Amino acid sequence: HDYLSAPPTGWDAPWGKGMRGDMWDAPGGGVDEYLGRVMAELLPWAQHRFGLSVEPSERYFGGSSFGGICALYMAMRFPGEWAGVMVESPSFWAGDGRYMADVAQHDKGWPNRMYLAMGEFEYTGFRGTERPGSLQCDAFLRDACGECAGHLEGTELLWLVEPGGKHNERDWGRRLPCALRWLLAPEVPEAAEVFWTRLSPVPSGGAFELLVHKEMLSLPVRERYQVHLGFDNWSSGIQCCNLLPSGLAKEENGSAILAALAYAPPGSASMHFALTNGVEWDNNQEKNYELPVR
Repeated sequence: HDYLSAPPTGWDAPWGKGMRGDMWDAPGGGVDEYLGRVMAELLPWAQHRFGLSVEPSERYFGGSSFGGICALYMAMRFPGEWAGVMVESPSFWAGDGRYMADVAQHDKGWPNRMYLAMGEFEYTGFRGTERPGSLQCDAFLRDACGECAGHLEGTELLWLVEPGGKHNERDWGRRLPCALRWLLAPEVPEAAEVFWTRLSPVPSGGAFELLVHKEMLSLPVRERYQVHLGFDNWSSGIQCCNLLPSGLAKEENGSAILAALAYAPPGSASMHFALTNGVEWDNNQEKNYELPVR
């Protein structure tokens, strides 16, 4: 489908030509027609078929990759029709700078809440590091995420670059709970516990989230936090998970509450875990933290 404001081209970057040579012939220029059809045809159909609300304050829109660029244009063209917009891994490499220029020049307001995210290794995580200029592509996209965030004035914005994040559905899915919580703006829990889980207790044989109050950690503040966890005295299910913004609360430089997605093996009875900021460790004074599994 043609849902971009201009053809993407193949990304002739200063450090390398044709960094996305597979996109030279991809379509572009039809975003206004596409968004017009979404508003005129798809919304009424979804309202009739699935009960989508007719109230803009109860509707949300989002997309990833080229779809993330499309979501930005939806936010620009119809800011009053959506309560919030999710923009995942927007392809700012494309369009010879046209997309960022349009965002920078936009002065007609944004939806009330927006979520913007990028992975640390958007290019090399998808295409490898063999081609000269690949690491510069990663840096360009990380910087573009921050530049875009700087243009989104007048909206409640949560934006992040995920350490180690790549350009794929798995990583977008890992960040989706954060995006949904931020856009839906649920009540923020009181800081009664340092750690808690959703589901609670941890379900044996199921997925869950570990949530952490960052300001209650004993670790020094750094850019990256991880949790290392295992089950039944570290005998099974050992995992290393990024602690990402949860979307439940925001502070000046990120999220006050962090969250990690994990999985408990079937038949497990307990979970042990320790936390790190990439340099220091918090392992509960060498006893590790423990939560029950049911």
